Amino acid sequence: MNCLCGCGKEVKRKFAPGHNSRVKGYHSGQFKYDHSPSKETREKMGNAKLGKKRTLESVEKGRQKMIGRKLSDETKRKIGNANQLPIDQINHMDTLHKKIWKLLGKNECEICHITNEDHKIKYSERLHMHCESKDYHLITYENWKTLCKRCHTEYEWENGNYASR
Repeated sequence: MNCLCGCGKEVKRKFAPGHNSRVKGYHSGQFKYDHSPSKETREKMGNAKLGKKRTLESVEKGRQKMIGRKLSDETKRKIGNANQLPIDQINHMDTLHKKIWKLLGKNECEICHITNEDHKIKYSERLHMHCESKDYHLITYENWKTLCKRCHTEYEWENGNYASR
């Protein structure tokens, strides 16, 4: 009997020593476990997810899978750069938020009422300014809220914005 991996060696059992079903030639010439989808299939799978928001449960499930995994420096860099704005927009947004803070910022969170001083002690930063309408140049009290870090994050999650400022 010949080895089932397709190497042609004469064997008494299915495979020669060191050969197994993952070796090319077994299962009609395809890899059993090392098969990767074609470029077209990958594009179809990627397009199927476009525009769909993940549920909180699926986000948490994915986060739990990643706990304890070692990532390469390149992967960490890619993850860090994934949802960032271009540098010129970041500088503009930071400057704009500072101006809004000076004009409209309140001394306490509008939801939990933690003061700015307590927030600086707890989080080492001032209270956040949140834009309601995403029209950042509309400078009114109705458009901008003063929120603490915790309330701002919860507010963003409740409204479907997973990345908070």
